[in-house]
Amino acid sequence: MARSFLPESIKKQIPTILAIAITLLFATLTLNRRQLADDSFLTSLESRWMDAKFRIRGERKPGNEVVIVGIDDKSLNDPDWGSAASLHHDKMATVIRNLSKAKPKVIGFDILFGDPEDPTRDANGNIVLSDKDLQLAAAIKEAGNVVLGVYLDRKSDAQTANVESTTMTPERENLYAVKQSFPVESCPPRVTCIPNRAIEGRTLQLALDAFIDGAKAFGFVNFHPDAEGRLRRQPQVISHQNAYFLSLDLQLLRFYLDQDSIILGLNEDRIESVKIGTGTEFPVDDVGRYLLNFNGKSGPEGVRADNIVSIIDVLKDKVPPA
Repeated sequence: MARSFLPESIKKQIPTILAIAITLLFATLTLNRRQLADDSFLTSLESRWMDAKFRIRGERKPGNEVVIVGIDDKSLNDPDWGSAASLHHDKMATVIRNLSKAKPKVIGFDILFGDPEDPTRDANGNIVLSDKDLQLAAAIKEAGNVVLGVYLDRKSDAQTANVESTTMTPERENLYAVKQSFPVESCPPRVTCIPNRAIEGRTLQLALDAFIDGAKAFGFVNFHPDAEGRLRRQPQVISHQNAYFLSLDLQLLRFYLDQDSIILGLNEDRIESVKIGTGTEFPVDDVGRYLLNFNGKSGPEGVRADNIVSIIDVLKDKVPPA
């Protein structure tokens, strides 16, 4: 039988030493995995536990504050619409004008109007917008409550395509600042606040200047699946070129709540709070992600029938005012 050479006083401390070591180990793992953005076993385990809690809680029905205008099979099968690629700017202008008749507080587009339609060039080689583009630009400006979508992925996301970023000129930055599309940053005194690399943007594609000029604001619309390919959390804030960009969700919410700006509470490289104006606090983690209420049916089946209308019906002005 092997004999232990440890002093009796040390033997008595072994349980305490093991407990401290295990506590420190889990504390380190928690700090390193707190963003839940990797594909480690512990991150996967935490995500599965979160899924289980949602299933135990049960399905929750959405409210009636939002109406979705969908490009559904009914629209795609109608010759007046065409195909999925038929996002013609003159038709979208009609959609905006018809939606405005229902007097919505805000209209949001989760698509990108980043290219002109049927443009020409002048004698100097400059792009000249077509009548379709001008119709859409005019409709956006007339409505006065349109929030446009932009594309902005993160460096931590898997790159799906070679997409070229829109150049941020001083003129564009001034235009966006006037529209308050950027949040108000709040940092404690004597603290240096820098963007967290976990939310650093990689590629930014903006809508045409002619469209943004008449829009109320803009927000990014692309999804950000986790390491397992699931949408459990969605970033609401992404840093890019020394500025913080907001999601379409936050932009729509602030106008729905009649607030002028989003206030971003920072502390070093963490996001401590996201406030809608001076009141409602939007729940996010320390890298600006919102936990999605994803339990329940996905797609149109997960939304109340009276919360969805076909875009072809809006185009034909067949939707009764709310």
